[in-house]
Amino acid sequence: MHYQKLEGCNLMRCLKCGQNFCYLCKGPVSQRNPYSHYSQPNQICFSKLFHGVLDLDNLFPEDDLVMILEEDGAFDDADD
Repeated sequence: MHYQKLEGCNLMRCLKCGQNFCYLCKGPVSQRNPYSHYSQPNQICFSKLFHGVLDLDNLFPEDDLVMILEEDGAFDDADD
């Protein structure tokens, strides 16, 4: 089976059979409560649902975000 994760968390679903699986450990994940795989301290993937996901806060430095918002007029005063 070939698969590719482009974005999002580590909970995956097979498009052929619908089975949930973990991108990190490649193991099956419960259909009824898939997030339990990431919330049980005895699991190797404990607290790793978003492990490896890009940190969007660091994707754009704060100064760049302010500049983008200013260009969009986000800081324009309606009272002027």
